[in-house]
Amino acid sequence: MSKKDLREERTAEIAETYEREALLLEKAIRHMKHEMRLLEARDYAALCDSVVGRGEHIDDIAKLEARRREMEAELSGISSPGRAAGPAAAPHEALADPRVDEARRKAATMHRQALELDSELRDLARAHRTEMETKLAGLAHGRVASRAYNGHGRAKSAAVFVDKER
Repeated sequence: MSKKDLREERTAEIAETYEREALLLEKAIRHMKHEMRLLEARDYAALCDSVVGRGEHIDDIAKLEARRREMEAELSGISSPGRAAGPAAAPHEALADPRVDEARRKAATMHRQALELDSELRDLARAHRTEMETKLAGLAHGRVASRAYNGHGRAKSAAVFVDKER
């Protein structure tokens, strides 16, 4: 594969990571809007589950960013013909590509929306903080008690009494 083909392939992959990041941010935004409704409805158990789901999207975004850094580092080793052969020339060319630029702009827009919504969600959570902490503590205590009394996580006791009439 020639350097030009490899550069084109990496540029397309970088643009794709930005597009996937924007999509994941959009899903995280939907989670946050849902979490705001759950907070207002005071459904704290469902809120916990939703926060976990949003966290998975955020983890995926972090993986995409790491992969994008790797590709940009790889591009720094590829010099382009007719341009400066310095290590910084190729990544800047790839990042100046219209596909990458458009995808980066879309991801940045979604990121700003996510940050704004996250701020609103935090403010709403602060307003419900004491009630939410009390309910969540009760929920955690209820789960522990349920496991203790329903026998989850421990061996079943053997029957102590034997029916002698049989």
